[in-house]
Amino acid sequence: MKYRTVAHITEAEALEMGHTIVKQPLPTQRVERIDPFLLLHHFVPYDVEPGQDPLDVGPHPHRGFEPVTFLYQGSIRHRDSRNNTGHLEAGDVQWMT
Repeated sequence: MKYRTVAHITEAEALEMGHTIVKQPLPTQRVERIDPFLLLHHFVPYDVEPGQDPLDVGPHPHRGFEPVTFLYQGSIRHRDSRNNTGHLEAGDVQWMT
């Protein structure tokens, strides 16, 4: 296994996604090379009332990359534009290929 060292630590930009705020440290102009990652979103824990869909971001493609979700606490339901669904609990990993 090839080991790498941390070259730069950057602050995450806060941005609106759907009806919630996420922190997005990648991509950024301040980091020249982020391989193998191309995008990183960090959602802080929050409560959702039954019937709410705070992350309704509409259809969007995932072509050319594989989204990976690590869920540290709570639970989340995922639905894609083809109506495939998934339910994750704390400690789960979802890797979409």
